[in-house]
Amino acid sequence: MLNEELESLNKRLDKQVAIITTLTRNSAKGMELYPIYSADVDNYKNNYKKEIDFDITMPKEDSLKSKLDTIADTLSVIYFGNLPIEVLEIDDNKIATINLEETSEKSTNTSVQKTSSWGTGFFQGSTGGTITTIRLSESFLQKDYEGEWIKGIRFLYKGQPVDFEHTPELSKVIYRR
Repeated sequence: MLNEELESLNKRLDKQVAIITTLTRNSAKGMELYPIYSADVDNYKNNYKKEIDFDITMPKEDSLKSKLDTIADTLSVIYFGNLPIEVLEIDDNKIATINLEETSEKSTNTSVQKTSSWGTGFFQGSTGGTITTIRLSESFLQKDYEGEWIKGIRFLYKGQPVDFEHTPELSKVIYRR
């Protein structure tokens, strides 16, 4: 019980440190806030309603690709145990392709949590799959943002279409609407 509470507090602390670091680094004018979304895990009867977990700041003048890269890095660190999330391209139709990779067993990256895995962790179970889908899709799509943005996202898992039972939405293009 005590270990679970400690782990929960450490995760919350990690989020706060990331937020403070970002705000400190980017406290100049010309910055915009971008929400990072999660889901209310206690609200499963309402299909895990999305909620803003925290905001990040980015310079207005950053390219769209750079902004998506920042969102990818933030999601990786805060929610997905530093697993690689790579924005591959934004095509002519403004559809971003995002690749989700597992970490190689030969990797020397010590920041990746050893228990982190897309295939056996974040894509599994109805709750886990739904929360993963909300965190990824809502944070990348930024549906309430009124500036120039992408029109949709396509996710790949290890360079192939995502094909897991509990993340069916990730197997197709998700549009902003």
